[in-house]
Amino acid sequence: MHSQVRTWTKNVDIFEKDFVIVPINESSHWYLAVICFAGQKDAAYVNEINDEDDETDTKNEATDTETGTEQESGSDDELEFSPLAIVQKKPAKRTSRNSKKGLSKQIIKSQPCILVFDSLGGSRTRCMLNLRNYLRCEWRERKKEPTTRIFDTYTIKGNHPKVPQQDNFCDCGVYVLQYMESFFKDPITDFSLPIRKPDWFLSIAQKRTEIRALIYHLKASAEIDDT
Repeated sequence: MHSQVRTWTKNVDIFEKDFVIVPINESSHWYLAVICFAGQKDAAYVNEINDEDDETDTKNEATDTETGTEQESGSDDELEFSPLAIVQKKPAKRTSRNSKKGLSKQIIKSQPCILVFDSLGGSRTRCMLNLRNYLRCEWRERKKEPTTRIFDTYTIKGNHPKVPQQDNFCDCGVYVLQYMESFFKDPITDFSLPIRKPDWFLSIAQKRTEIRALIYHLKASAEIDDT
């Protein structure tokens, strides 16, 4: 895999980038993978003032438990094993969701991970394995340090954020565009896994209309320029 695309990044060090966007077509279906903080070894924490009261926190805790259970079924951590050494890391420190309003809580500002946004759902274990193998080869190629970085399910975890699902077999490209737009318009501020952004995709139903309006606008602009 790496040998086929190695020239794409000959002038770019992807490990200096926060995000690497990877649109993927598999069996005539498009979905999106985002490699986050590949050059970072460990999670980075930051303190944040908690603005939520106890009642809201309790509600969120129940939602988190439900989401975490759903996400666990789509996790790739039990299925993939790196051909290199596996490093067992200590669990990330998580503060209680029942923190009282006004108190400081610790969140994960950034951490190495691979996020897969797929409008047909399902596990993309093979995709994550391929991306980790790509990162391993790219690191060896660029850094000339084959033994200093390990890319496996412990050091760069995989996650499938809960996203809207298409109800047909033709709109996957539209969903990919909306996923990418939402990712950058409303950035993730807490990279604790699983990722929770319930308000990310409220406008996805209008995406096709927006694309059509943009095409008409560009067409009209081109006609004016021609005259």
